[in-house]
Amino acid sequence: MLASTATTAELAGEAKVTDGDTIRIGDTRIRLWGIDAPERRQTCQGRDGCVYDCGRDSAAVFNELTRGRRVG
Repeated sequence: MLASTATTAELAGEAKVTDGDTIRIGDTRIRLWGIDAPERRQTCQGRDGCVYDCGRDSAAVFNELTRGRRVG
């Protein structure tokens, strides 16, 4: 789902990860449809009871998937 009415051709470019399910291309914010990832500052509790930075981790994985690649 696109945050604006821009066409795909206008959105092609380097993706900047906002969090685990949102990127920016230029000034356009794009939230991925059907994906619900933790927000960047969100924490989660693991099965062992320890709290971890799941939001930071999800953004880091998404960043690795898009790093150095054109998205469009």
